[in-house]
Amino acid sequence: GSGDRLLEALGPQFNRLRAQWETESGVELRSVDRLVGTLFASEAAPPRFAWVVYLKEAIEAGDLAAKWQDVETAEQDGHEYFKGKTWAYLVPERGEGKVFVMVAPSDVKETFEAKGLPPVLRADLQRLIRESDQDRHVTLCGAPNFLYSELFREGRSYYFGDGQRVGDPLKSILGDDLQAVSLSMHLDGNFYWEIRLVSNQNVD
Repeated sequence: GSGDRLLEALGPQFNRLRAQWETESGVELRSVDRLVGTLFASEAAPPRFAWVVYLKEAIEAGDLAAKWQDVETAEQDGHEYFKGKTWAYLVPERGEGKVFVMVAPSDVKETFEAKGLPPVLRADLQRLIRESDQDRHVTLCGAPNFLYSELFREGRSYYFGDGQRVGDPLKSILGDDLQAVSLSMHLDGNFYWEIRLVSNQNVD
């Protein structure tokens, strides 16, 4: 459809990342009903992702495990999961075969301790998420300072070079007053996007 054509138009770098994600997750994006991703800061290591994947059709845990690369069954505090070199895969029973979670192996314990509850977010981010439209194809939400102080800071290496090349311009544009930002896009025949910003209310 038009959404697939737009994704293809994002270029070879995006399509390479898409293919990598599909290989690591064991499913194609077209089979995903909803995808929730979270990016965590790490002091020395690169930021790490966690994914919650909601499938359109149910797949048995054993069939999913067969699609994941070099995984073995493991246990954490009485909970069974699948452990690979890059990802750990959790398949909650209440998901009825339509949900699985991908986290870094080091995050497995904390993930089980959360018991399926959403992470605690600052009030500004929670507000933007509540106001977001679930019918949009893509919604990105975060704290702007995370972009230039963590994701694109000096020493982060990307295909375009050092992350500071992006971080410094972002900091000069966004400044220090923005507390939260969300970007929503609709990728159907009628392309649509909107951006919402929450600034520091103490600033005149």
